[in-house]
Amino acid sequence: MQPTPNSYSLAVPVQTSDLAAKIRDVPDFPKAGILFKDITTLLKDGNAFRSAIDGLLERIGDRKVDAVVGMESRGFIFAAPIAYKLGVGFVPVRKLGKLPADVVSVEYDLEYGSATLEMHRDAIRPGARVLIVDDPPVASRSSRSAPARGSSSSMTCWRPAAPWPERSSW
Repeated sequence: MQPTPNSYSLAVPVQTSDLAAKIRDVPDFPKAGILFKDITTLLKDGNAFRSAIDGLLERIGDRKVDAVVGMESRGFIFAAPIAYKLGVGFVPVRKLGKLPADVVSVEYDLEYGSATLEMHRDAIRPGARVLIVDDPPVASRSSRSAPARGSSSSMTCWRPAAPWPERSSW
């Protein structure tokens, strides 16, 4: 039996502002003019990390999800435990050249260049209800490159017509 997200309670109640305070700002990284959001300071605090995951699960609510997609690399950290708690599969979206089988890919722009993301062509069945998870500091960049482009949320439900839409249909 698959658990329901609403059956999860926050381990330690934490406000969003408290979690945001756990994220370290690193100016001029990886290059001048970029304010990098370092989540390792949140991740090393067990209560904060657990509260972040539980809070994301609460936002999902009773929505039916068939798979959870995690955007490389920080999205993996949040997507994998969400998929585990929901009892569904985890689909990694990786940087160019990191996946061994047939892939689909998309190139997108960053503040400091461009990047390419790939997913195995057979990772998601047609019609699946997919939750795309990216970490909040970068959600505006990489998750917009995924089929849910335009989302300002760190989590987006996407019901594709095919495993990954052709670039021209975005």
